[in-house]
Amino acid sequence: MGRVEKYQGTKNISGCHRPPNGSGGVGNGMKREIRDGFNKGISVIMGDFNLHIDWTNQISHNAGEEEFLECLRDGFLDQCVEEPTREQAILDWVLCNEKGIIANLALRDPLGMSDHNMIEFIIKMKSEVFDLETQVLNLNQGNYEDTRRELALIDWGELLKGMTVDRQWQTFKEHMGELQQLFIPVWQKSKGGKRANPWLTKEIRNSIRYKEEADRLAKKNHRSEDWEQFRMQQRRTKGLIKKGKVQYERQLAGNIKTDTKSFNRYVKRKRLVKRNVGPPQTETGECIIRDKDMAEKLNTNFGSVFTKEDTNQIPEMLENERFSERRTEGDQH
Repeated sequence: MGRVEKYQGTKNISGCHRPPNGSGGVGNGMKREIRDGFNKGISVIMGDFNLHIDWTNQISHNAGEEEFLECLRDGFLDQCVEEPTREQAILDWVLCNEKGIIANLALRDPLGMSDHNMIEFIIKMKSEVFDLETQVLNLNQGNYEDTRRELALIDWGELLKGMTVDRQWQTFKEHMGELQQLFIPVWQKSKGGKRANPWLTKEIRNSIRYKEEADRLAKKNHRSEDWEQFRMQQRRTKGLIKKGKVQYERQLAGNIKTDTKSFNRYVKRKRLVKRNVGPPQTETGECIIRDKDMAEKLNTNFGSVFTKEDTNQIPEMLENERFSERRTEGDQH
């Protein structure tokens, strides 16, 4: 029993059943359907396959099953069920080529007269997005004249008198933080990069703009020649976008040995399931989104791994004379 959560776009979700009295392997028809599925993108295949494969070692002693296992490897399909579904065998599978989209998988009691356990899971077709409040200081627009004036009015000698070095630094930092909030504005950091679509050339942007203008003109005048002009521009824009993507991907593939970062960045952007480390959480399970709170939480976690040395269990050093005697004996040998 599966449930699709946040479904978006066209994905391949299919169910299969292989009779238990079938041949040792899997028919060519099923393998062809599986290949067609993972060649089109993200695929989730579930069902009762009745095959005895050692998923821990990814091997099978049957030639037909090993051939089917090789077909799954070609599509980077992972088996998500790790517990036996019938007696001591894993006969019911949930295969996917993006393991992060399968969540909360659990085995349930058999349904009716079946001797197979039910499998319950969630299919996540879109990654969870946390709206982080990322703000950056706009230093170019800061009012530094008033900042200097306020700093000059403070009697630092009297203010920091009698304090330790750490306390003096903390006091200075607090005053600078207050002045920073007063005289330096902040702006919301953009989530996207300068070029969200690196294949988007100037020619493609112009073509998109012309298409939008033709669309507005056709909707305004309702003339057949305007609609024909819009369709011609739309076909031209689609062709340019397709050509631009192909050329950019070929360029990435040609430079993969010298520029792996661009290739990995492009592939990562194309993935729907992103396995980024999410924001930390408090003890009550609430997400921490402020930079200062994140830093304090990470500092607390890092500090918790340090151990305090037991000074009562420090071993005693050898006396100088005994050490010198042993070193002399060693030199003679």
